[in-house]
Amino acid sequence: MKAFTLIIIGIFGVVGVAFQANAAETLRYDHPIPRSSFERIKDFARSNLGSPITSYEIARADLNDDGLYEFVLKPKACNTTCRYNIVAESSKNIVMLGDIRGSNIALGNEFSHGVRNLLVFESPTNDFDYTLYTWHPMSSSYRKSGL
Repeated sequence: MKAFTLIIIGIFGVVGVAFQANAAETLRYDHPIPRSSFERIKDFARSNLGSPITSYEIARADLNDDGLYEFVLKPKACNTTCRYNIVAESSKNIVMLGDIRGSNIALGNEFSHGVRNLLVFESPTNDFDYTLYTWHPMSSSYRKSGL
């Protein structure tokens, strides 16, 4: 019986390695963001996105492990496919890091060029089918992986 148990554990171990899943961290739009960041993002949204800040939900995430937040803006009026804007604060203003369309975005567990990968889901019901977005240092923005 002990040998049988070891064989079963070994099979599940091999299957687990063969079908490795990407871990992902969901974005939280209910965490508060610093007031100064909110004010700068509010000005950016009005000037660059043509919408008031009240049109967006905002999630914070440290995408490059530098201890500072970057922000993901998601339109509140989004039902299926949304336009997500990933922004960061520079010393002078808000900088656009990505403009991504999808039904949902999650933070990947891997990094490209020191910046966290993003998993962008096309379907609101299928959480296995996603497009990987990675950081491209030449354009200083997120783009689909492999482009």
